[in-house]
Amino acid sequence: VTARVIKAAAELRVIGRAGIGVDNVDVGAASRRGIVVMNTPTGNAVTTAEHAIALLFAVARKIAAADASLKKGAWEKKKFEGRELSGKTLGVVGLGNIGRIVANRAQGLHMHVIGYDPVVTSERAAELGVELVSLDQLFQRADAITVHTPMTPETKGLVNHDSLKKLKRGVILINAARGGIYDEAALLAGLESGQIGGVALDVFPKEPPGLTDIVRHPSVVVTPHLGASTEEAQSRVAVEIAQQVVAYLTTGSISNAVNVPSVPGEMAPLLGPYLSLARRVGRFLAQVEAFEPRSISVECEGEAANVTTGPIVNAALAGLLQNFFDAPVNAVSAPVLARDSGIQVNERKSTRKGEFTTLVTVLVVGKDGRELIAGGTLAADGSPRLARWGNYELDAHLDGSILVMKNADRPGVIGTIGTLLGESGVNVSRMQMGLDVGQRQAASLWALDSVLPTGVLDRIRQVKEVQQACGIVIQ
Repeated sequence: VTARVIKAAAELRVIGRAGIGVDNVDVGAASRRGIVVMNTPTGNAVTTAEHAIALLFAVARKIAAADASLKKGAWEKKKFEGRELSGKTLGVVGLGNIGRIVANRAQGLHMHVIGYDPVVTSERAAELGVELVSLDQLFQRADAITVHTPMTPETKGLVNHDSLKKLKRGVILINAARGGIYDEAALLAGLESGQIGGVALDVFPKEPPGLTDIVRHPSVVVTPHLGASTEEAQSRVAVEIAQQVVAYLTTGSISNAVNVPSVPGEMAPLLGPYLSLARRVGRFLAQVEAFEPRSISVECEGEAANVTTGPIVNAALAGLLQNFFDAPVNAVSAPVLARDSGIQVNERKSTRKGEFTTLVTVLVVGKDGRELIAGGTLAADGSPRLARWGNYELDAHLDGSILVMKNADRPGVIGTIGTLLGESGVNVSRMQMGLDVGQRQAASLWALDSVLPTGVLDRIRQVKEVQQACGIVIQ
């Protein structure tokens, strides 16, 4: 469902996706047209989890290779000696809907399950029967590892050449989540060295992948993205999306929307600017700071406190938590995901008249006790602006591709960065700066006409006065 299709469909009101991913829908174009995009985020969780377990068995018992051998007329019993799963340690990266089901099924196989998830508390993990550990500990202890996370800059290449040496020798790696979470070149190197004992992949960076080295490797089991492909799951998600679409068209009720919150239709025009602001402030904080959230507070001040604040809080949560879950996060699912992960959510409102007519502030307390804060306001034209980041006061647009930087407040730094960008063909449309005079520190947001190339970012980080630099995208 492309922008061209959406433009031509004058009467289109809702797009329903029978499944989780909406990669085949131009959500941005739909949002601009006011079209609701819905999915079914939990309908195929069981099926995908079962497929991960099936892949684990397939690698441990060398089922695919043994099947192919026997069908060629051979009887190579000794060649295909496998491994038991009972008593082994399974590492689950990502304890969302699918990861939790995998953990439960593995426990039924008498496996010891350890897990890593930056937004799940130890108490919540214990309730699931999972020992919560750090990622390094999981790499060191797990006999088999399965990933169930979204594809983000943090999870891309989670297993790479650097992390290979951390893995337990002979480990089995399973990926039925997103292609690219494992670096395929690193997988090949690990298989050849014996550091990795076997791999199963249901997903690939490019699909179909073709006959690549990883696909053809004898110690790799591959399937063509079958995670959700069962008769039961397809029937379930089809019925669910049909019910959601009918409810929206007949009563205006919105469920599992990926681009709008669940609010009554008459409230949407009033709430719209505040929801966009809150979500963008959350997205900003999530992309510029590294943290494992334990509590999230959203404060609505001024005019924002005079409207229904619940959807504003949910929009901020959705923006903040989007990087942490394997299913799409929106204003409907964000508070549930936070609660299930043991994250405390606080809603505050203040009608005091401060510097801004309206202000939405997001405060995160991380696992390490650090407090991270960002606040935004609405400009005169209604556009969302970043007003505060930590100790810095700014007036920065929250839209598009942005270079975010902290540096020592010394002459020549801005000129150096501008020159680097210009030499690399990166155009800057605007730049806003905030100062911490006492610490002689500066923070700046550079609005770019294109996504910041990784090589350019590396050069910026090498500038002596630069303490932090990252490229983010806010839409």
